[in-house]
Amino acid sequence: MAIFATTLTKGTRKVDDVMDAVRNLRAEELNESMLISMQEFSPNSDETAEIQEYEESNGDISLLGPAELYIHHLVQVPRYKQRVNALLFQMRFGDQTAEIKKMNDILLETSYSIHNSKNLARLLGIVLKVGNELNAGTSKGGAQGVHISSLTKLTTTKSNTKKTLLEYIVEKVEQKDPSLLGIKKDLPLLAEAAKVNLKSLTADINKLRTGIKSMVATVKMANDAGNDHVFVEKLSPFLGRVSETIDSIDERNQEANLAFTELCVYLGEDPNATSPDSMFKELSMFVNLVDSTVTKVREAEERKRKKAERETKRKLKKKSSKSSMSSTEGGFSSA
Repeated sequence: MAIFATTLTKGTRKVDDVMDAVRNLRAEELNESMLISMQEFSPNSDETAEIQEYEESNGDISLLGPAELYIHHLVQVPRYKQRVNALLFQMRFGDQTAEIKKMNDILLETSYSIHNSKNLARLLGIVLKVGNELNAGTSKGGAQGVHISSLTKLTTTKSNTKKTLLEYIVEKVEQKDPSLLGIKKDLPLLAEAAKVNLKSLTADINKLRTGIKSMVATVKMANDAGNDHVFVEKLSPFLGRVSETIDSIDERNQEANLAFTELCVYLGEDPNATSPDSMFKELSMFVNLVDSTVTKVREAEERKRKKAERETKRKLKKKSSKSSMSSTEGGFSSA
């Protein structure tokens, strides 16, 4: 605590100035790391009792060390812990809610984009058709849908031509309708959505709501006691605003949950047995595999085209050479 108390008075800053900022909830004079340290280095009851006993015995305050002086000013701030917690909550609230809003929007937009992608739906239909053709007459034949978790296995299953099933499918689609292979463009936020954990997101929202409820209860207590007008006047307007913000975020989160549930039903998946991050991760891997396979197939086609072109040129050159030799031989025989 002595080290922290010393850093607290860095430069021209004084402990009593810092505590005055805490007492009057002037967040602009403090920073996040300082408030975190205040939470961490909050004195225990024995330490505060020792300082109070020293003061009551008319001890010289100027003789106190940094840690003791810090405690001396701290005990004079009413609801010190609640003030520090409130200041830190206020300081973090904007960034935290902005991040939660962003994650909710990514999940929502991704669910909608997958649901509305005609290219993805048609491509999955082709995968299903090819799978049923290959599995005809077996227990796996006649499937009604494709499990998302099985899509990445298309690169490990070899067809009779020693190509993966995905290469086979991409080649066929490339010949008939290459636009279907541009599914990555249909799902621009898929990779980001795969990193979002919906349960953690909901837990973060609940944590913020719990923090607000705690502050509301403390403000009510201070208001009822009538002994801390600063705490009540400074936090009441903030709590009014943030409650509306949390309600809005919560509504958006429920919308994202519903959109994902509807997506699961659309894809034939059990919404209770899967999560957005796991499904979107599988889909993202599949989309990337399609993208890389398209590149591989097109590069192979380009190599084949160039090889055929070189072979054609070689044959033409050989034919031209023979024609030239025949003309020359004809000229000699007439001489």
